[in-house]
Amino acid sequence: MASIATLMHATVEFNLQIPANTATWLTLLALAWIVSNERDEKCSHRAQPPYSPDHTHDRSRMATTLALTAIGLCLALAFTALRWGTADLLTEIDEAALDESSPEQILPRQRLATRLDPANHHAWFTLARVHLYQADTTGQHSGPLASARKYSRQALRLAPSEAGNWLLQAATLAFQGQFGPDFSIALHRAFHHAPWKTKILLGIVHLGESSWPRLTQRDRRVVTEAALHALIRRRHRKGIAIPGGAMLLSQFCRTHRDEYAELAKACRKLKSSSSDPRPFSILRIPSTRPLDGFSGFTPHRALNY
Repeated sequence: MASIATLMHATVEFNLQIPANTATWLTLLALAWIVSNERDEKCSHRAQPPYSPDHTHDRSRMATTLALTAIGLCLALAFTALRWGTADLLTEIDEAALDESSPEQILPRQRLATRLDPANHHAWFTLARVHLYQADTTGQHSGPLASARKYSRQALRLAPSEAGNWLLQAATLAFQGQFGPDFSIALHRAFHHAPWKTKILLGIVHLGESSWPRLTQRDRRVVTEAALHALIRRRHRKGIAIPGGAMLLSQFCRTHRDEYAELAKACRKLKSSSSDPRPFSILRIPSTRPLDGFSGFTPHRALNY
């Protein structure tokens, strides 16, 4: 039962696929070995009465071995699932939890999650994010930023193809004011690893808007491409419910539509293709009207979509 439950959970949780498949194959091999031995012993005891003491003892020993193997497998799977499940629960944290609790209250739980599952890149991502939030709210930049940089690198080592880890790396570098080659690489890979994820696209746009004067022309082009992809996804009704997404895109389009003609064209297509203009009315706000909540862009907020 534990093997079946782990296999069912492994269909949605990638971290459990390898141990679940390994446990299943080990169980099948153990059963095949037991059946093979039982067949050989039946052949050797063919001349004996069916209920001889030796034959009964062998069957009892095989049943005990099978039971102990199954119990050990179940305990191992349960312990592994408990550790990884607890780590996943501890890393599920959102912006509201960060605002309601101080970083000193959250950090011990995130460190515990990394100890329970050191191979979970999301645990290291969350730990680095909390340190970055601590630097943003407390003003103590040296220690928290160094920790955020360290843990974001660990998350990248564990999952180099995860776009969120590259976005975190770019946000950490931007917060430190380092807009060199490392920042450009992180920004480009965050976009190219997940050009279909609306949250990543909005995070790149937010990061670019908060750091626009410091960006190179190549970096600005990546941010603009992310905004265009996000607008296209909104045109097809994807990612509309993300809080602040429409307002962020509107702000970016109004600011840079003269610099990039394709932004103005995409905005016009977005408005003309919608049968219900209310979800897209934000794009028709005059540029003289201030946008509440977007008066101060910070790199950390790029991770909140």
